[in-house]
Formats: sequence, structure tokens, C-alpha cells
Amino acid sequence: MVTDGYSHYECDVATCRAEAYARPGTKEAEAFSQRTRLDSEGRQRTLTLCPRHARAYDVLARVVEAAFRRFEDAGVCDIGRKGGDAS
Repeated sequence: MVTDGYSHYECDVATCRAEAYARPGTKEAEAFSQRTRLDSEGRQRTLTLCPRHARAYDVLARVVEAAFRRFEDAGVCDIGRKGGDAS
């Protein structure tokens, strides 16, 4: 028997082996999610992520968003450099 309508979901994190063959809209398919961001050159990047890496991405996004807010408020970059001030 052949059943059509399945999609292959695979986490885009290079070291992750999570994948699923599932019908769109099912619990297995909805466990994978997409996150879209702009890279440092303004290009849009979309990642398909397993549940574990989607949670990690969301934590990272909140940290980076908070740093951008601090930059917008004070004009200082406080990440990426030991000691905090990378302005």
C-alpha cells in the first residue's frame, strides 16, 4: 500500500539528527517549527527546528532582543566582549 501526502521534517541544526515523516497538521509534523530571522547582512534565513532546538532558539532570540533594546536605549553593545562594553 502507498499513502501519499507525507512530508519529511528535519532539524536544520547541523549536529541534530531529529527527523520525521509525517502528514502536515499531525502532532509529529507540528512538533517541528520554523523560525525566520535576518542575518547580519539583512538576508532572511528560515530554519526548521525540532522541539529541543526551537526552545533553545527562542531563549537565544530573547537574549539577543534584550541586547538590541539596550543598544537602542543607550547606544552601547553589551554582548560579544568580555567585560561587557563592545561599543
